[in-house]
Amino acid sequence: MINSFEELPVKIEFVLGKKIMNLYEIDDLCAKRIISLLPESEKNIEIRVNGALTGYGELVEVDDKLGVEIHSWLSGNNNVK
Repeated sequence: MINSFEELPVKIEFVLGKKIMNLYEIDDLCAKRIISLLPESEKNIEIRVNGALTGYGELVEVDDKLGVEIHSWLSGNNNVK
């Protein structure tokens, strides 16, 4: 049971990159195929909460695990913190 607004579950996504492809290119995808991303994509991670852009960060490694270091965070009125 959820007792307060702050306990509501939300989906958080860390987007490494986006690419537009035509249907022919998508149909041609298979295992081990490499899809190129923009240079330094790992430094421009979009952070989305329930689909809404809420910040930017950088992919980092901490104790042999991947993580995202937040560089900027958008407040409720889209101001950067």
